[in-house]
Amino acid sequence: MKNCKISYLTDAITPDVSGILWLTDGPLSTNSMGAYEFNYLLDGNLFDYIHTTQNQKTSNFHMASNFSRPFFIAHSVIETQFNFKSIEENFKLIESMATNNSFIYLFNDSKNTANINLENELQKKYQTYQFKHLFL
Repeated sequence: MKNCKISYLTDAITPDVSGILWLTDGPLSTNSMGAYEFNYLLDGNLFDYIHTTQNQKTSNFHMASNFSRPFFIAHSVIETQFNFKSIEENFKLIESMATNNSFIYLFNDSKNTANINLENELQKKYQTYQFKHLFL
């Protein structure tokens, strides 16, 4: 099953994709939904990061390469509904390297955003990018 998800993910990551915004309710672990697949995209560096840090940060930013271009996976912890400070912190980095009009996938595993149309909210705030939901 995991190999099917990796195959789906590698097909979804085209040259038009700058990265993935990954939202969870708490810090990352190797058991976090999507961790195995994203670790693959980051050449094993995600699990290395998880194993070597206390990982109590509310945001993490990981870089890789995609079609010879920078590619990111930006993780944000959404502790409470409407608390998007960690997303804003990650966008400071995203805006410095992502190509205008590129796609940013939204992988949302946060229950704290259940009643929010996050794709629309992000599109309003960051109009130079196109957001799409990523389902694994």
